[in-house]
Amino acid sequence: SAVGRTGRSQRSRLNTAVTVLSQWTGYRGAWVMRNVPAINVTAAYASAFGAWLEHNTHPDTAFWGERFVMNDDGDDRGAAPRVVHSSDLSITYHTVAYTKGSAVRDWPRLVRHLLAMKRQGAYPYSWQSWYPIADRRDGRLELNAHNLYDFVRLGYNAWPHIAV
Repeated sequence: SAVGRTGRSQRSRLNTAVTVLSQWTGYRGAWVMRNVPAINVTAAYASAFGAWLEHNTHPDTAFWGERFVMNDDGDDRGAAPRVVHSSDLSITYHTVAYTKGSAVRDWPRLVRHLLAMKRQGAYPYSWQSWYPIADRRDGRLELNAHNLYDFVRLGYNAWPHIAV
């Protein structure tokens, strides 16, 4: 996303696309091919999406997420744009869930980040969210069932890969 230039984040679109493509090329692929003949997911298509997932895995966290182009607002200082790769709980959850974990190349790194991200701000970069609660005006972060579901399911998928 080039938010400085466009004023918009593309996170929601990316999350939708990754979720759908993970389903089509993952364990629901056979059902899609059988029941939706207009969608033809070839082996080459699935391979290309797998390569995209591998290329777009955050190198430090093993998560997936939106990339932000920084310094893209047309200033004249001559600085080259910089790309910042985010680690998004929801995009990662959907990728892992619908590929049954086959897209993950570094489970220990993913688990370390999953456990560390609780205190890293607000969802989608943490398990916590800012939700408007009528009686709460102190700005504290809250835990909520939706984000905790993503966390628990990622942990469930990671469990067989955790060395004790």
